[in-house]
Amino acid sequence: MVKRLLAMVAVLAVVVRPDALAWGASSGFTNRTLRGNYILEAAGLVANRLGTSAEITVLGLVTFNGVDGAGAAITGSLTFTSSLLASQQTCDAGIAEGSTYSVDADGTATVTLQLSTPSGNPTSSGTLDFSSIIINPGVARIVLSNTASSLSGMSICGVPSASGDQIISLVLIGDVTRQQK
Repeated sequence: MVKRLLAMVAVLAVVVRPDALAWGASSGFTNRTLRGNYILEAAGLVANRLGTSAEITVLGLVTFNGVDGAGAAITGSLTFTSSLLASQQTCDAGIAEGSTYSVDADGTATVTLQLSTPSGNPTSSGTLDFSSIIINPGVARIVLSNTASSLSGMSICGVPSASGDQIISLVLIGDVTRQQK
């Protein structure tokens, strides 16, 4: 599992390229840069404290409100799929009130998604902190790398369960692409 996580970190070094940052620096990004409906697609690894790791994918529709300052909010829903979540389980999670984002002038951003549980789905709750986002026209590259301390209280598709299947590591890399009308 450690080798797979190190491989994911190596990919991060390729994703966050200096030329992408330089492009953003001349463009003067703000929260208004991410406004409207976007498709979020990401894949990575999830691990539990029982020593099991598995691939995980996330697909969803997210809406950025485009408000500068403290009012920047996100709504939408996500679908998670992973064998760690009980035999290739797929489940939905909502994006709850309190989800926020902030875009810096150089095109980097942070996104905090508060998860909620839609009716009829296994419990999903907690916070996903996407720590590095590089914005290009119509697309944002997203990177999430959370460890045990930042995943405390996290539940995705009913994990952790009574069997002690606590999530201790989650790495996701993907894109947020503007939805075409």
